[in-house]
Amino acid sequence: MKKEMTINESNEINGGAAATMSIMTAIGVATAVFGLTGAAFSAAAALVGLVTAGIGLYQAVNQVFGDQADKARKFL
Repeated sequence: MKKEMTINESNEINGGAAATMSIMTAIGVATAVFGLTGAAFSAAAALVGLVTAGIGLYQAVNQVFGDQADKARKFL
């Protein structure tokens, strides 16, 4: 086992490591971006769900209390 390494050997080893690191970095960034867009979609879906639930609740309350409100208006 020789102790000294030629410049070419050193470059090949370091280059391979750098290439692997850049691939890993690219995968990491892509995963992070997908994760963020996924979170954004989830948040948007949750918001739509909340709005829909709010509208449904409003309509339900109107149906239940709408008649009484009409009677109260007529009474007043």
